[in-house]
Amino acid sequence: MIQAVTDAGQLADAIGRVVRSGKGYATNLFASPAEKASWIASRTLSLLQEEQAMLVVRRDTGFHRLYHVASDAASLSAALQALCAAMPEATLVADLVGKRGSTGAVVDAYLGHAFVRHERLQRMYRLAEHPSAHDGRIDAEVVQAGPADVRRIHALMQRQLDPFSEQVPDLDELRDAVAKRSVLVVSRDSELAGVLVYDTVGFTSTLRHWHVDPRFRNQGVGARLIRAFFDLCRDSQRILLWVIAGNDDAIAKYRHYGFRDDSLVDDIMLRQPRLVQ
Repeated sequence: MIQAVTDAGQLADAIGRVVRSGKGYATNLFASPAEKASWIASRTLSLLQEEQAMLVVRRDTGFHRLYHVASDAASLSAALQALCAAMPEATLVADLVGKRGSTGAVVDAYLGHAFVRHERLQRMYRLAEHPSAHDGRIDAEVVQAGPADVRRIHALMQRQLDPFSEQVPDLDELRDAVAKRSVLVVSRDSELAGVLVYDTVGFTSTLRHWHVDPRFRNQGVGARLIRAFFDLCRDSQRILLWVIAGNDDAIAKYRHYGFRDDSLVDDIMLRQPRLVQ
């Protein structure tokens, strides 16, 4: 039975039940405590509990994101069967993150319940400073986004991103990022030309989004944004990002700025009612 998640203790108990089964466990629920608290407060979480697996469903715009904690692939498969029977008309998306070649059994469990591999992302990293990235000068055209920018940033992302694989932040998430001074923008003629969203935890920064409006491409907007980002993150020991594995142009651009491939991939699994026969 699917039940709404109303407090953090309820979610922790459900996860603990699987962990205490004693068989070990695998999960794709890597959200921080703050993220989980935000999801619970917004009443977007539900869970399905089985003896050796639990599934968390988070409502997104027009579909649901799916997370699992399972003792093994067979337990995961049984839970997925129960969920798909309970939500036959729901569009479900799951991110399955792991080292290349290590997630086959989990991917197969999803494939066995009418999921398809929608996309694959690969992670890249950059260590310390890349000398050619910027010259240390602050670019006056790049500014911290303010509350008035949130809706136009959201609109730009909605126009350009695939919501299944690129996780468009909602308005509240963007407001939080703006409040943390983690959103950079460039404007031209009162129009939003480009945006960069990031976060920093300890000595690691993560580049979440870096987008330029098509009308302003090839005008140096993207370069200005990422150079300002590097300057703000100059004390970070490493910078991480995720990119679509088949996007050769984007990967080449990141390599130009000093990023390298690492071993992590993210298989985006999608189940849509129209694909289920």
